Amino acid sequence: TSITTPSLFDFFDFDIFNLKDAVVIDEKQVYEPKEKKKISLNPMNLLGSLGKLIFKKNYTYSKAPAPLSVRDAIKNNINIIQILNKLKMESRLASKSEQTKLSRFVGWGTVAELFSSKKYVAEYQQLQNLVTPEELEKIKTSSLTSYYTPYNIATWVWKILTRMGFCGGNILDPSAGTGLFEMTADKELLEDSMMTLIEMDIITGTILENLMQTATVYKKPYQDVRLRENSFDLAISNIPFGDVMVYDSESKETRTIHNFFFAKT
Repeated sequence: TSITTPSLFDFFDFDIFNLKDAVVIDEKQVYEPKEKKKISLNPMNLLGSLGKLIFKKNYTYSKAPAPLSVRDAIKNNINIIQILNKLKMESRLASKSEQTKLSRFVGWGTVAELFSSKKYVAEYQQLQNLVTPEELEKIKTSSLTSYYTPYNIATWVWKILTRMGFCGGNILDPSAGTGLFEMTADKELLEDSMMTLIEMDIITGTILENLMQTATVYKKPYQDVRLRENSFDLAISNIPFGDVMVYDSESKETRTIHNFFFAKT
């Protein structure tokens, strides 16, 4: 079967391909026609199909997000879980307004009281009703390590990189979280870049792929991701540090988690 990039004119013929067959090949959205179907030429129907294929938007901060109290951060995280459940049910990516809400996710480390304090019993029960038991256990575990990079640090890193002459290219973030480094980058720089982002936590990774919609996102541990050698212009991240030992199947060596991230990158 031949695979071609669709032109806009393809969508204005009565006999057009079903866009549900869309696939990702070589990091570009293309479609593989499997069968021809008659569909309505209603402009709104066409716009919906086209939107799924090409209208992907990345979210960038316009200013530093305001700090939240512990209680407000807990409520915010729970609200974000509700948004993710809605997106999954409707099989779509987040809208701009939803992206703004998703960008306020603070992880579970800063709200770890949720799992131990009696002050947040109601909120804990609400969270229980929104996730599976397995997801809840992962959330509890992540509360030990899930602390995100301050906004100001990320913006200063980009200022330094800009002074060094970086203006776009193939970017790797091996421990992306929700994409703070990407959200603090210049919009034009992101438009001139291809992003490969890795986040092992499923919930955080789902937020990430809704915020950085044009990126290639891997929701799995870094050690399980195979990437082509010498294929990136920039690696940027706040990698995990600690005494946890990680086996690297490529180098056949076991290293502490931070040394593993440095060596593999």
